[in-house]
Amino acid sequence: MTARLAGAALTLLAGTLLGVQAAAGLRQRVRLLTDWEAALRVMEAELSFRLPPLPELLDRSAAAVRPPVSEALCRCGEALRRGEPRPFLLLWREQIQPQLCREERDVLEELGSILGRCAAPEQVQALKNACTRLGDCRERARQELEQKGRLRCVLGTAAGLLTVLVLF
Repeated sequence: MTARLAGAALTLLAGTLLGVQAAAGLRQRVRLLTDWEAALRVMEAELSFRLPPLPELLDRSAAAVRPPVSEALCRCGEALRRGEPRPFLLLWREQIQPQLCREERDVLEELGSILGRCAAPEQVQALKNACTRLGDCRERARQELEQKGRLRCVLGTAAGLLTVLVLF
């Protein structure tokens, strides 16, 4: 009897944890978008006032955000300092997090094709546009988190409870 009760409790807990993990994925996406947006705003400010070389620009923006975005920017800057033979766009594209949806990755890829290749005013304008588009994406992701985050937690718990009822 005790083993059955422990099994039921663990099954219910597993379902709840699956729901919580599903909601955490939505939270992670909102956090990534917030950090990418902040990094791009730092780049925009730096390009508007200082015109640093691209590796320094990436390092300064990395200092303003949390991992994994800061790590991605640092890896790009380090590859440029090492004289990586591949084009910057490929380096940049490799660092875009897979947790982001296609539209969000497209915004960052478009920006990567402009950074370091155009005059400063055009780069600043591209950064402003990317910030605006990522801000819109972040807002949609935040709304999705509000709408679906709790639902995923409840569904996980309900799935665990249903499993307990069916098996025990």
